[in-house]
Amino acid sequence: MNEWDGNYNYNSYNYAPGRPADRSAKKVILLVGLIFTLVGVVFLIVGLITLMNAKKKAAACTGEAKATVIEIDEAYHEDEDGHKSKVYAPIVEYTVGGETYTEMSPVHTSPCKFTVGQTVMVHYDPADPHVMIIEGDNGTKLLYTIFIIMGGLFALMGSVFVFLGLKNKREGF
Repeated sequence: MNEWDGNYNYNSYNYAPGRPADRSAKKVILLVGLIFTLVGVVFLIVGLITLMNAKKKAAACTGEAKATVIEIDEAYHEDEDGHKSKVYAPIVEYTVGGETYTEMSPVHTSPCKFTVGQTVMVHYDPADPHVMIIEGDNGTKLLYTIFIIMGGLFALMGSVFVFLGLKNKREGF
C-alpha cells in the first residue's frame, strides 16, 4: 500500500528489503541470466560446429580447377515481418579428370558477388569432386563468425546477470 508522507514522496511497503517484490526481482534477474547464458551457449555451439565443418571441408578440398559461373540461382528470403529479400548463389561448371561438374554454392548472399560468365577458382574434394568451395565465397565464414560473436556476447551478458542475481541473493538485498 502506498502512503503519502507529505514531503513529495510515496512510502511503499513493497520496496522494503526482504519483501516479496524484492525476492521476485532477484528471481527474474537470475532467470534472465540463465536464459541469456543458455541462448549464448547454443549460439556458440552452432558457430563452433559450423566452423569445424568448414575447416574439415576446406582440408578435404585440395584439388583446384578453373570454373565458369554459368547461372545465378535466385531465392527469396522472408523475415518475420513478411518482408522479402532476394538472395543469390552462383552455379559453376568445372572439369575434373575429363568429367564436367555443375554445382551450386551452398551459400546464398545478397548482394550477388558473382556474374554469369565470370571465371572463378574452385577447390574440390578429389575423393568426391561434387564437394567444392568457390574461392572468395565467404558466406560460411560470415555465418560462423556471427554465431560465435553473438553467442559469446549472450553468454557473457547472461553470466553477469547470473552473478549479480546470486550475489544479491547472498547479500540478502
